[in-house]
Amino acid sequence: MALLATAPAAAATRPRVAVFGLGAFDDSLRQLASVLDEMMLIELSGEAALDAIGQSEIARLLKFESTRQILGCDEDQAGCLAHVRTVLDVRFLIVGSLGRLGNQLRLDLKLIDVVTGRVVARAGTTEADAESMARAAPPQMRMLATAVVASSLPPPVPWTRRRIAGVALGGAAIIAVAAGALFGSQALSRRDAAMAVPQPDEAAFSSATADFRFSARAADVSWACAVITAAAGAWAYFGAPHESAGNQAQ
Repeated sequence: MALLATAPAAAATRPRVAVFGLGAFDDSLRQLASVLDEMMLIELSGEAALDAIGQSEIARLLKFESTRQILGCDEDQAGCLAHVRTVLDVRFLIVGSLGRLGNQLRLDLKLIDVVTGRVVARAGTTEADAESMARAAPPQMRMLATAVVASSLPPPVPWTRRRIAGVALGGAAIIAVAAGALFGSQALSRRDAAMAVPQPDEAAFSSATADFRFSARAADVSWACAVITAAAGAWAYFGAPHESAGNQAQ
């Protein structure tokens, strides 16, 4: 049950992309534009990190007038992009056009971040005919899918002084572990040496016992230092991002 409950939550974290139909500048290109629309959805759906919606899903969420308005969205139309984000609950918008350039076909695609209103990526290709366009378009579409994933990654956590201190303390903990292992091995060796001393030789036995106790105590101190420095390092390293976020919020 717990696994089933976490599945929708994981899916909800994927960036959602709305793919609007390609604008065909020539009526004779509408059929090819529809084919390319479906190819775009297939390419985006093949990326497990994305959640793509197409014309059919959009039509259920938007009225025809709104759809016509959004098809003309650009990075400068903040109000239009805000409407897209609110109604469709998407992070990215893909728009494009298909037209003729002389005797050739030209495809242009644009990926817009509706949160920032910025064009994240552009892709396009010029081909001789519809068949060539159908072969050349998928790589361009995958470029936009890659750009969506890259733009959705969280920003790297800054290397604050606390994080650097955490790494240093972690290194000290490793050294303390190594020292504890060395002194522990030495203590075992000296204990065996003390046990091997003949009973009448009390001076030698006392000396060997003192050496064993010294090594054992050194091992205990080293292990204790390892635990303390490791805990302090973990607190400094993992606590630093939260502290930084809290300072930014203030």
